[in-house]
Amino acid sequence: MEKEKREFEEKLLKQQEELQSKKREQEMLESTPHIQNINSDPSMTGMVKKAFYDGENTIGRETKDYSPNLVISGVGIANRHCIIVYDSSTRSATVSPNSEDPNKFQIKVNGNLLTSDPVSL
Repeated sequence: MEKEKREFEEKLLKQQEELQSKKREQEMLESTPHIQNINSDPSMTGMVKKAFYDGENTIGRETKDYSPNLVISGVGIANRHCIIVYDSSTRSATVSPNSEDPNKFQIKVNGNLLTSDPVSL
């Protein structure tokens, strides 16, 4: 009985920590610029949301040697697909394309292909 009680308390504590983490993340999304997915299926739009942190935010594919801030996968996604630099003091962000091959691993801002120079968002 004591063992079951300890296991239950550990599970309860873990659930409470996860709930607090989700609550902090939701508060951050409400007050901080963020990125979210857009999908042709409306029920899938907004399922992925990630708030920007001060400084460099990398977006790309995860490998055994590299883990970006926001992991995305699929055909045409580079390890460091793009970099978004956010400055909370000025509330400004700039996006830079990948350095591997910007034509192969494309980034578009308002429909315009981003090939070399960073663009302010």
